[in-house]
Amino acid sequence: MTPPRFLLREAQAQSSLLLPPDASHHAAHTIRLRPGMALRVFDGAGAEYDARVAGIAKGRVRIDVGAPVSPLPESPLQLCLGIAALKGDAMALVVQKATELGVKEVWPLVTERTDAEGRPALAGARTARWQRVAEAACEQCGRAIVPSVASAQTLAQVLARPLHGRGLISVEGLAEPEPPRPSPRPTSALALVGPPGGWSEAEVQAARDAGYECLGLGPRILRSETAGIVVVALLQQLWGDLSGR
Repeated sequence: MTPPRFLLREAQAQSSLLLPPDASHHAAHTIRLRPGMALRVFDGAGAEYDARVAGIAKGRVRIDVGAPVSPLPESPLQLCLGIAALKGDAMALVVQKATELGVKEVWPLVTERTDAEGRPALAGARTARWQRVAEAACEQCGRAIVPSVASAQTLAQVLARPLHGRGLISVEGLAEPEPPRPSPRPTSALALVGPPGGWSEAEVQAARDAGYECLGLGPRILRSETAGIVVVALLQQLWGDLSGR
């Protein structure tokens, strides 16, 4: 059984460090770690270490960091998910599940039909919270590299960037579901998912003009958060590490 894991960005071998206050509270009071018990720490950039609880004092957990361990491998597909900023907990759910499924980056988008509750994301609201969600998801799922949650941007800003790898835009209501066209297996991809209400025709056309393929997800109308998770799982199965290849 894998020991509990904690993100500690300053982690390095053979050092004695304090867990941050929130992590200390979780370690001491939720999972009830005690001196001498094993855990693991990772730095969010790919390094992971065995560690042990050295002591608990004044609400803080001190750990002794030991030898490096081999982290879980990352997906061979460097996948970025661009998804319209969603209200409430829906965006946090997408960030959490996309992290578990191996995305490299999440880009919150503001589109023509992004509602009023999603538009504050363009001013930076909620980005820090979504990044913390990604960090917690990495602690749970075993990843040692934390995906980045970018500052929100408009669809026009995304489409103005050079497209590296495959670009796909999820479009509902296609006459026939369209899987990505066959081609050599890409090493990177950017997938775009729209807001509740979908993309406008102009947005879809702009994406196609920029080199994006339309991607259908079947006959049913999916909620945006469902579509985001499905797209990530589909592409990881096709080109990433969910296929068993």
